[in-house]
Amino acid sequence: MRIPGWMAAAALATLAAVTASGTTFVVPEDEEMVDKATAIVIGTVEGSYVQERDYIETVYELRVERALKGAVRPDELLRIVSIGGALDHRGTIAPGSAHFVNGERVLLFLTFESQRWQVTDLILGKFRFSQTPLGEHVLLRDEVEISGWDRDGTVHRERVRREDGFLRFIEQRVRGRGAMPAYFLAPEPALPQKEKDPFSAVIANAPFRAYTYTDNVQDNDSPAYLPSRWSNIAAGVQFYKTSSQNISGAADGGVSVIQNGLAAWNNECGSVINLIYAGQRATGSTGFDDISVVEFNDPQNRIAGSWGGAGTVATTFISYNDQHNFDSMVWWSIGDADVVFQNGYTAANASFATAMTHEIGHGIGWRHSNAHYIRNADFTDAPCNAGVEECSSSAIMNSSAISSLGFTLQTWDINASQATYPGGSCGGGCTPPAITAQPTSRTITAGQSTTLTVTATGTSLSYQWYQGTAPNTGSPAGTGPSLTVAPSATTSYWVRVSNACGTVNSTTATVTVTAPPPATATRFFTVTPCRLVDTRNGGPVPGEVSFTVTGRCGIPSTAKALSLNITAVSPPASGFMTVYPAGTARPGTSTLSYHANKTRANNAIILLTSNGQLTVFNFNGVGATHVILDVNGYFQ
Repeated sequence: MRIPGWMAAAALATLAAVTASGTTFVVPEDEEMVDKATAIVIGTVEGSYVQERDYIETVYELRVERALKGAVRPDELLRIVSIGGALDHRGTIAPGSAHFVNGERVLLFLTFESQRWQVTDLILGKFRFSQTPLGEHVLLRDEVEISGWDRDGTVHRERVRREDGFLRFIEQRVRGRGAMPAYFLAPEPALPQKEKDPFSAVIANAPFRAYTYTDNVQDNDSPAYLPSRWSNIAAGVQFYKTSSQNISGAADGGVSVIQNGLAAWNNECGSVINLIYAGQRATGSTGFDDISVVEFNDPQNRIAGSWGGAGTVATTFISYNDQHNFDSMVWWSIGDADVVFQNGYTAANASFATAMTHEIGHGIGWRHSNAHYIRNADFTDAPCNAGVEECSSSAIMNSSAISSLGFTLQTWDINASQATYPGGSCGGGCTPPAITAQPTSRTITAGQSTTLTVTATGTSLSYQWYQGTAPNTGSPAGTGPSLTVAPSATTSYWVRVSNACGTVNSTTATVTVTAPPPATATRFFTVTPCRLVDTRNGGPVPGEVSFTVTGRCGIPSTAKALSLNITAVSPPASGFMTVYPAGTARPGTSTLSYHANKTRANNAIILLTSNGQLTVFNFNGVGATHVILDVNGYFQ
């Protein structure tokens, strides 16, 4: 099959590329998810099939185990539609859509519209059942797919939910009760990785899937964007030089630079790239002739204007003449690639070697290393998104020429080669990196530092640490096998270990930061019994409220702890209260337990933080409760 179309790979330039904003999630609160869903069910995926409507889509068959919301019966078979899939020679890629593997047990928030079920808010409405290393049952989103912000504008950080608490919260919310989201784990444990499936596989040692390294191009017959590669590059792809055109300043007309540019990609031992210099021929650049050429001086005026020391260096024109399957996806098959250098560009330019290697890289499918794998509508570069693809401004494939690189591939270029054309063997001189000891999560007190360490094997390793969750590379944090940090708030880190024949990412390590413990009190001082707090004069405690108590009722700012009487006034349902120092982790024990509509009190000694605050946590699963705090003495 021949697809009647071609594209020009983005031109290498010495000026910054035009960019535009990308698409992300604004992640709703769990209460919003419960309210907006038509149905909420627990079930197991039993099968799937692909169909074509406006898009190609996958229909998943889910056997319902239990319905938490909606008119869905146990044991009912629901057909859930997700955009994305491949059918014959056509396909649709829809990042953010929820996809499943057979046998997967899930909690789904579902919306019913246009006579079909879909997952509410794409991947946000899907939760997987899992367990922590300690055996605690939890529910997880496919967090690697979530890139966006919370409603307050802060970057979203996905949290782990206890299974029983989250399900109880959903049921109470559905019944209209005042449910509170008291089910998040903190600190978050190391969790099992998601089971490998056709939508999340990673090839070889590359940190991202192969399609993210290539230019994804829209199918003329549908809205689908497909990645691009040579279907059988290992058998050899021939490149010629147009015989009538020599580049000024090169004794051989540019032949040796073409050969060295081809060799740069061939010499990446972890891939099967095989590019062949086939000599000179009179044929100029043209599409759909299955002949790849390098052409100097732009004799056909494909590039407007001429070289004046800045602007376009060269452009690669790529023809797609078929489709093939690779990495569980449909790809465009590259049929020929013609590299055209701007009229007037000479071999004296320091960027020539890098430019040649770069344009040949486009000819085998690569995008710009600092751009998104799907371009803007006008085919200008969109910003690279480190949450879903590898981003680098120091690669051969960077959109602006880095003259110093010459013919030397960088980490991004190597990863692209190994992901998209895997199967090579570096042998003898290079052993790919392998992590033998992961960096571990730990807890520190505010003001302290800690050192994270990774242990790896391999030849000539380099280490790059990042702040955030793997594989996000947006915030580099340091280099070397160890990283010493002193965060002021709970922060996550990970490290990428790489060498000339591979890359491997560590797991994410979280450094949890807690408030300093209160100073030890040694003497007790009585005060005339005094009422510190009475919420009947304001509003009841809905969940968790902090109060400043020093400076009142004769309590000095030097007080370290209080002797209190705590009273719960006519609570709406049975529950408990916990009183503890503000800013510290809430203890697992209660200070006062109570029953519905019965006023109860208890005595307790409560530590204070240095700012003289304590926190009251109230939980009964229904609503807020009035609280009274009376003091009769303090420690210092």
